[in-house]
Amino acid sequence: MLPIVLDVDVVDFSGHWGSPSTGLTPKLIDIYNDVKEVAGEDSIEIIYVASDRKCYEKRFETCLGYMPWKAIPMKNKSITRHLSHRFGIRGIPTLVVLDGESGIVVSSKGKLDFSTHGSDPQKLLQHWKEMREKAIKAAEEKDEDGEVSEM
Repeated sequence: MLPIVLDVDVVDFSGHWGSPSTGLTPKLIDIYNDVKEVAGEDSIEIIYVASDRKCYEKRFETCLGYMPWKAIPMKNKSITRHLSHRFGIRGIPTLVVLDGESGIVVSSKGKLDFSTHGSDPQKLLQHWKEMREKAIKAAEEKDEDGEVSEM
């Protein structure tokens, strides 16, 4: 089991037409379920942002069939565009990890985090925990300097 307690949100920009996305999702599901079981329902949340133009309506429901988290369909173009712009998404799959309380970006390279640590969920969660602490500390230091931190 995973004793690390996190409060993170993961925004999953992906499609389900190719192996980069299909290979990542099952691992993400395992970690999601394990974290929720150990740390509680509010410890992690994932939001799938449909970024595959072929994954419309009926196919979108199929895409969601095995994902235990919330999703934003591609037909909500203003929301998907806003989120893609907000996080600088240039390709899929991309995972953006946020602090669950403040919304501070913990990692904009969640896919790389998975490539590096994903085979060991404990290491991945430890990595995100350390990144979260650094991001929060950096935001607090910006606040002390009178600058507005990005939320």
